[in-house]
Amino acid sequence: MPNTITSITTLLASIPAFFGFVPTESVVMLGARGPEGVGVLATRVDLDDAGVTIDLPYVSAVMEHQGVTHVHVVVVSDGAVTTQHPVLSVFADHFRDNTTIVVQSLVQVSTLGEAGRLWWDHLTGGVGITADYRDSIATAEKAASGEAVLDSRASMEAQFARDDTRQAGWLNSATVDAVAAVRDVIAAMHDHRLVDEQLAAKVAAVIRHRKDRRDAILRTVIYNAVEAAEVFTRCATMLSGQDRADVLTLSVVAHYCAGRGSVARSALEVAASETSTPDNLLVLTSKALDRGLHPDKFSQLLGDLTDDTVASGLLGGEFPPYE
Repeated sequence: MPNTITSITTLLASIPAFFGFVPTESVVMLGARGPEGVGVLATRVDLDDAGVTIDLPYVSAVMEHQGVTHVHVVVVSDGAVTTQHPVLSVFADHFRDNTTIVVQSLVQVSTLGEAGRLWWDHLTGGVGITADYRDSIATAEKAASGEAVLDSRASMEAQFARDDTRQAGWLNSATVDAVAAVRDVIAAMHDHRLVDEQLAAKVAAVIRHRKDRRDAILRTVIYNAVEAAEVFTRCATMLSGQDRADVLTLSVVAHYCAGRGSVARSALEVAASETSTPDNLLVLTSKALDRGLHPDKFSQLLGDLTDDTVASGLLGGEFPPYE
């Protein structure tokens, strides 16, 4: 969330870029350092879940830890914006009574996907009209980094859906050369056309019941998180069951390290749905996402796995270079 908050209209137009999709029926909290400071934390929850599954004391504690001094609370809900949604009062009361964070606005808007819609600030009485999110600086920065802002959360989740027309076969882990498989992953990071059912089967076989090899493969994320995320995401669409969950876990980590927290969260939810026993890496990533840990700091959590010697030892052979 890199933008300086200059007006409510600008703020609302920036929200889709913060999450990578246009939120609907949501409560969004945008934390900033100072009344007109740089935004440092964006959090979203489904409106139906607000006050039920969201832990406001925990979220506000994370905000304070991140240096947030001011927060904007936005309700996006179809309907009249002039009638204050009760959730706004709940959130405002919590921040006022339990934190040092100043609530700067309590905004209600029917949609963030269209320009020309009325927004209403129930804290200050301010009103205005939404701008086109596609014209915002935040969206432009997103596009410049090669990322799209999708029109809905469903569109974001769709990239992790199984492709029933392309399903990888099962390979015996003992027969797959782990070093060669990682070399193939790196080649696919350079050319996405190389991601096919055979590569998906190899990756699944290499890391099946072998957390040491799984951890070693994470070195590809250090090489290039964006490209690694693309490869592991595509491979996961061709797998099922625990193999799919295992490869999705690699995808979650890669997306997170690439600075795509919302995408990582979507991948994490899909991965968790594929297994009854999420492994420690998935749990660790989930906790880091919940705490709003910066991607750079999360990358540091990978620790010695970024070291070529350690990764080679875990893999059982010299780790291929990124070239």
